[in-house]
Amino acid sequence: MDDHSLYGAQFTPRISTTVRLAPRAVLHASLGRAFVAPVFDDLFKPTELFAQAIGEVVGETGNRALKPEKVWSADAGVRWQSSRSLGEVSLYWSRYRDLIQPVTRRLRIQDGDAVFLTLGNVAEANIAGVELTQRLRILPDLQAHLSYTYQQASSSDD
Repeated sequence: MDDHSLYGAQFTPRISTTVRLAPRAVLHASLGRAFVAPVFDDLFKPTELFAQAIGEVVGETGNRALKPEKVWSADAGVRWQSSRSLGEVSLYWSRYRDLIQPVTRRLRIQDGDAVFLTLGNVAEANIAGVELTQRLRILPDLQAHLSYTYQQASSSDD
Protein backbone atom coordinates (compact mmCIF):
# COMPACT_ATOMS: atom_id res chain seq x y z
CA MET A 1 0.00 0.00 0.00
CA ASP A 2 1.32 3.44 -0.95
CA ASP A 3 0.05 6.46 0.99
CA HIS A 4 0.80 9.83 -0.59
CA SER A 5 0.04 13.16 1.07
CA LEU A 6 -1.43 14.67 -2.14
CA TYR A 7 -2.91 11.61 -3.90
CA GLY A 8 -4.06 9.43 -1.00
CA ALA A 9 -3.71 5.68 -0.50
CA GLN A 10 -3.06 3.41 -3.48
CA PHE A 11 -3.22 -0.40 -3.42
CA THR A 12 -0.01 -1.69 -5.07
CA PRO A 13 0.15 -5.50 -4.81
CA ARG A 14 3.13 -7.45 -6.16
CA ILE A 15 3.83 -11.17 -6.42
CA SER A 16 6.71 -13.11 -7.95
CA THR A 17 7.94 -16.67 -8.12
CA THR A 18 10.87 -18.73 -9.34
CA VAL A 19 10.89 -22.41 -10.21
CA ARG A 20 14.02 -24.49 -10.80
CA LEU A 21 13.51 -26.33 -14.11
CA ALA A 22 16.90 -28.07 -14.11
CA PRO A 23 20.14 -27.78 -12.11
CA ARG A 24 21.18 -24.76 -14.21
CA ALA A 25 17.83 -23.36 -15.44
CA VAL A 26 15.25 -21.25 -13.60
CA LEU A 27 11.81 -20.01 -14.62
CA HIS A 28 10.80 -16.64 -13.12
CA ALA A 29 7.53 -14.69 -13.26
CA SER A 30 6.07 -11.62 -11.59
CA LEU A 31 2.92 -9.51 -11.58
CA GLY A 32 2.42 -6.20 -9.85
CA ARG A 33 0.94 -2.75 -9.71
CA ALA A 34 2.91 0.46 -9.14
CA PHE A 35 2.03 4.06 -8.38
CA VAL A 36 4.41 6.89 -9.37
CA ALA A 37 3.57 10.36 -8.11
CA PRO A 38 5.01 13.45 -9.82
CA VAL A 39 7.85 15.03 -7.85
CA PHE A 40 7.70 18.63 -6.59
CA ASP A 41 9.66 20.02 -9.55
CA ASP A 42 7.35 18.27 -12.06
CA LEU A 43 4.39 20.16 -10.58
CA PHE A 44 5.83 23.49 -9.42
CA LYS A 45 8.94 24.20 -11.53
CA PRO A 46 8.91 27.95 -12.21
CA THR A 47 8.67 28.93 -15.87
CA GLU A 48 12.21 29.53 -17.07
CA LEU A 49 13.60 30.61 -20.42
CA PHE A 50 16.59 28.76 -21.90
CA ALA A 51 19.68 30.82 -22.71
CA GLN A 52 19.16 29.67 -26.31
CA ALA A 53 16.07 28.08 -27.88
CA ILE A 54 16.17 24.39 -28.80
CA GLY A 55 14.26 24.34 -32.06
CA GLU A 56 10.99 26.10 -31.26
CA VAL A 57 11.22 25.30 -27.51
CA VAL A 58 12.30 28.39 -25.56
CA GLY A 59 12.05 27.18 -21.95
CA GLU A 60 10.52 24.81 -19.44
CA THR A 61 7.78 24.93 -16.83
CA GLY A 62 5.98 22.75 -14.30
CA ASN A 63 2.48 21.34 -14.70
CA ARG A 64 0.24 21.62 -11.64
CA ALA A 65 -2.46 19.53 -13.38
CA LEU A 66 -0.14 16.50 -13.67
CA LYS A 67 -1.66 13.27 -12.33
CA PRO A 68 0.27 10.32 -10.86
CA GLU A 69 0.85 7.37 -13.15
CA LYS A 70 -0.40 3.88 -12.35
CA VAL A 71 0.88 0.73 -14.01
CA TRP A 72 0.17 -2.99 -14.03
CA SER A 73 3.20 -5.04 -15.13
CA ALA A 74 3.89 -8.71 -15.75
CA ASP A 75 6.95 -10.61 -16.90
CA ALA A 76 8.04 -14.20 -17.32
CA GLY A 77 11.31 -15.69 -18.42
CA VAL A 78 13.96 -18.37 -18.22
CA ARG A 79 17.57 -18.00 -16.99
CA TRP A 80 20.23 -20.60 -17.73
CA GLN A 81 23.85 -20.97 -16.74
CA SER A 82 26.84 -23.09 -17.67
CA SER A 83 30.46 -22.95 -16.59
CA ARG A 84 31.22 -20.32 -19.27
CA SER A 85 27.91 -18.63 -20.03
CA LEU A 86 24.83 -17.04 -18.51
CA GLY A 87 21.71 -16.29 -20.53
CA GLU A 88 18.12 -15.15 -20.15
CA VAL A 89 14.99 -14.64 -22.22
CA SER A 90 12.10 -12.62 -20.76
CA LEU A 91 8.70 -11.53 -22.01
CA TYR A 92 7.13 -8.45 -20.43
CA TRP A 93 3.96 -6.38 -20.60
CA SER A 94 2.94 -3.10 -18.91
CA ARG A 95 -0.37 -1.21 -18.98
CA TYR A 96 -0.07 2.44 -17.90
CA ARG A 97 -2.79 4.87 -16.89
CA ASP A 98 -1.82 8.57 -16.89
CA LEU A 99 1.73 7.83 -18.05
CA ILE A 100 3.97 10.84 -17.32
CA GLN A 101 5.83 11.97 -20.46
CA PRO A 102 7.57 15.13 -21.72
CA VAL A 103 5.26 17.33 -23.81
CA THR A 104 5.36 20.84 -25.21
CA ARG A 105 2.77 23.51 -24.60
CA ARG A 106 2.25 27.09 -25.73
CA LEU A 107 2.36 29.79 -23.07
CA ARG A 108 1.88 33.51 -23.34
CA ILE A 109 5.02 35.51 -22.57
CA GLN A 110 5.88 39.18 -23.04
CA ASP A 111 6.55 38.91 -26.77
CA GLY A 112 3.51 36.70 -27.53
CA ASP A 113 3.11 32.92 -27.44
CA ALA A 114 6.08 30.58 -27.04
CA VAL A 115 6.61 26.81 -26.80
CA PHE A 116 7.76 25.40 -23.46
CA LEU A 117 8.81 21.91 -22.39
CA THR A 118 6.76 20.42 -19.54
CA LEU A 119 5.32 17.07 -18.46
CA GLY A 120 1.88 15.74 -19.31
CA ASN A 121 -0.18 12.58 -18.93
CA VAL A 122 -0.91 10.02 -21.64
CA ALA A 123 -4.31 8.59 -20.66
CA GLU A 124 -3.45 4.99 -21.60
CA ALA A 125 -0.26 3.36 -22.85
CA ASN A 126 0.76 -0.27 -23.31
CA ILE A 127 4.25 -1.69 -23.72
CA ALA A 128 5.07 -5.32 -24.51
CA GLY A 129 8.32 -6.89 -25.49
CA VAL A 130 10.98 -9.52 -25.24
CA GLU A 131 14.58 -9.28 -23.99
CA LEU A 132 17.37 -11.72 -24.76
CA THR A 133 20.79 -11.59 -23.09
CA GLN A 134 23.80 -13.86 -23.27
CA ARG A 135 27.15 -13.54 -21.48
CA LEU A 136 30.06 -15.69 -22.52
CA ARG A 137 33.39 -15.92 -20.72
CA ILE A 138 36.03 -16.13 -23.45
CA LEU A 139 39.11 -15.87 -21.20
CA PRO A 140 39.32 -15.45 -17.41
CA ASP A 141 39.37 -11.64 -17.78
CA LEU A 142 37.45 -11.30 -21.07
CA GLN A 143 33.69 -11.60 -21.53
CA ALA A 144 31.34 -11.06 -24.44
CA HIS A 145 27.86 -9.75 -23.72
CA LEU A 146 25.07 -9.79 -26.30
CA SER A 147 21.66 -8.19 -25.69
CA TYR A 148 18.57 -7.79 -27.84
CA THR A 149 15.29 -6.07 -26.96
CA TYR A 150 12.15 -5.91 -29.06
CA GLN A 151 9.46 -3.58 -27.79
CA GLN A 152 6.03 -2.63 -29.09
CA ALA A 153 4.30 0.39 -27.59
CA SER A 154 0.91 1.97 -28.17
CA SER A 155 -1.03 4.76 -26.54
CA SER A 156 -4.47 6.34 -26.59
CA ASP A 157 -2.81 9.31 -28.33
CA ASP A 158 -1.75 7.16 -31.35
